Amino acid sequence: MVVLLVFINASNWGTIFNLQREPVLKITFLSIGQGDGFLITTPDGINLLVDGGPDARLVTDLLRSRGVGYLDAVLMTHPDTDHVGGLTLAVQEFNPKVAIYNPWPNGNKSFNSFQEVVATEGIEVLEITSGDNYLLGCCVELLFFWPDSKNAISTNPNDESIGFFLSYLNFDFYSAGDISAKIEERSADYLNIVKLNTKVELLKVGHHGSKTSSSEKFLNSLKPKNAVMQYGKNSYGHPNSEVVDNFSNLGIPTFNTNTTNLILETDGVGYSFEYEN
Repeated sequence: MVVLLVFINASNWGTIFNLQREPVLKITFLSIGQGDGFLITTPDGINLLVDGGPDARLVTDLLRSRGVGYLDAVLMTHPDTDHVGGLTLAVQEFNPKVAIYNPWPNGNKSFNSFQEVVATEGIEVLEITSGDNYLLGCCVELLFFWPDSKNAISTNPNDESIGFFLSYLNFDFYSAGDISAKIEERSADYLNIVKLNTKVELLKVGHHGSKTSSSEKFLNSLKPKNAVMQYGKNSYGHPNSEVVDNFSNLGIPTFNTNTTNLILETDGVGYSFEYEN
């Protein structure tokens, strides 16, 4: 299914790859502890928040401190608290027009609160399945490749994570929440068919660097040029040393948000990474 979705609204160290400083796509990976949360800002100013980390208010405070005054949409990859915990307040504070997520039976307290607020605020809900294709703002394409069904078919919410492939001109980005390696491998095969073996510039590493994701087979198939891991202090052993070695052995530079925000900017040709002070 192809749908035109146009939302209307009014460091000290970096790595640069031929960025020309034209109107840019910006992705800000937020340092929110042990969880996921990042903000996509299109060249024409559309803001999409993907996940909200574990803390009820940290993601909102971080967005406010960066001068963000509105969200056009939020996307919840799956209902684990380390992804949805901060989305409820973000919805209340920033009044997005659209919430992108799939229903989940017997959700946890954080997910139930998020879903209730979305309903109370009268926010449009978009449910996602593989093959959905949206245009975000002027020129950023989102191709959703997972899940296969809008109805949960797994008892593990990680494997029902919403996965998408973002394209802006010649820049490509892969994000898929916490899906496991077997599904990552399937998704890479699918993308190699529909995107004609595109080599992605950036991978958001699955499941915070857990050993359940990021197999060598997947990385060899997707061929990411760079990767970013979102994790904080934790008792799970994230990132797993074998996973770290997988990236190292393939020569893939890996960034993280353990201590500070990471900002990616691209004009669709070149791109840069910078850690915020």
